[in-house]
Amino acid sequence: MAKRPVGCAIGNLRNGPAAERLGAIRFFGVECIEPQFDIDAFDADDEPFVHAARDQFKQARLSVWSVHAPFGLEVDLSSADTAIRARGTAAVKRAARGAAFLGAGVMVVHCGDLCGSNQDRQGPLERSKEALSEILTACDGINVRIALENLPPGRLTCEAEELMSVVTAFPADRVGVCLDTGHANIAGTLNSLMDAVSSRIITVHLHDNDGSEDQHLVPGDGTIDWQMVRSALDSSPYDGPLMFEVDRPGAYAEMMVDVMKTAEWFANWNTHTFPRRKY
Repeated sequence: MAKRPVGCAIGNLRNGPAAERLGAIRFFGVECIEPQFDIDAFDADDEPFVHAARDQFKQARLSVWSVHAPFGLEVDLSSADTAIRARGTAAVKRAARGAAFLGAGVMVVHCGDLCGSNQDRQGPLERSKEALSEILTACDGINVRIALENLPPGRLTCEAEELMSVVTAFPADRVGVCLDTGHANIAGTLNSLMDAVSSRIITVHLHDNDGSEDQHLVPGDGTIDWQMVRSALDSSPYDGPLMFEVDRPGAYAEMMVDVMKTAEWFANWNTHTFPRRKY
């Protein structure tokens, strides 16, 4: 794998720790970021706010590779409740405008949230496709691609078949996959999912866990087989950044040192030992 730019998801753009982390992540060598737009915390039409955010990123010499659209039950694109679905569609459209303003070419979107295994899943999938079609129409001319994320168990598009049934309903230059390694590890499907979605990956969320829950650990602190992940990414068409979606209470700088060790291993796996810290 050739050396890729290193990116970090920085969380909620307005109410999260993003601002205080910008300088630190650039110091450690991160080149690009993914901010998150929350339904109650961001309005892409708030010009003073988005101008200030863009200036802050520019000052820190960080490009915005991707943004994460609002998600949750109150904005679920697959909801049977028309009002919830309309609210979600409008929120993702606003996020798309914000992404374009910040210079991001990719917007990560959830097809839907809670969906038990005993529930009808075809209905939610079709409603999600309808909402995404409307969102894509609104994205015409702003050069923002939609990356649909594989979600944890109990949510729509946890399984590769469901995810690809939505992704392949749209042109490859408009809609792709955000590969989330942590979610797939909880589901126990990381290897097969990477095989299934490889050709449509347009961004990644790299993080680790012990297989029990979504812990957002630095790679090497959990049970994921990173040799397999590296090999699969290397053989896929994806050539974007290594976007880490990690968190660790307390010592943020310490965590960033470990992130950069992992990124260095990705670039030099044949001469570097993988920095596994647990398991």
